Amino acid sequence: MEHLKLNQRSSVENAENAAKEEAEPTAVSELRKWLQTMSEKLSVMEDKFTKATLARKELDRLAADQQILQLQIEIDGHTLVNNVQRAVNRNLEVNERGADRWIQRRQRHLKTLTKRWYHLWIRSLSVQCRIEYQLDHLHSVCFIDLNFNQIAGSDCRWLEK
Repeated sequence: MEHLKLNQRSSVENAENAAKEEAEPTAVSELRKWLQTMSEKLSVMEDKFTKATLARKELDRLAADQQILQLQIEIDGHTLVNNVQRAVNRNLEVNERGADRWIQRRQRHLKTLTKRWYHLWIRSLSVQCRIEYQLDHLHSVCFIDLNFNQIAGSDCRWLEK
């Protein structure tokens, strides 16, 4: 009877360990897909900003969209990276007796994904700063034009009110 209980316990423990090991690849693949999606969205944002001279309203809209994307990258990315770190660390604790190569590979993989997230985050901050700089530059040019009674461009009409 005790033998059956021991077998049952070990089966339950094996199932729990398998579930933990499955959580890591799921978390990793979810993070990879998310990084790819966010990178594509950021590339679209960069293209919109760099390809054409944008009017004030378009720049304002682009700035708002970029701020939303920036928050997604910062908050969602941090959560996903932490999930992967927890899953990897759990698996490392379970497999302490495992091969050193396996442990080193997992740690390298985690480090690479974390770097990709940081790179994406910095790229996003850079785009946001460039958009804000362009908005400030547009505002200062329009302000100077209005102060010196020069003809203000169509993008500066919002300041005249």
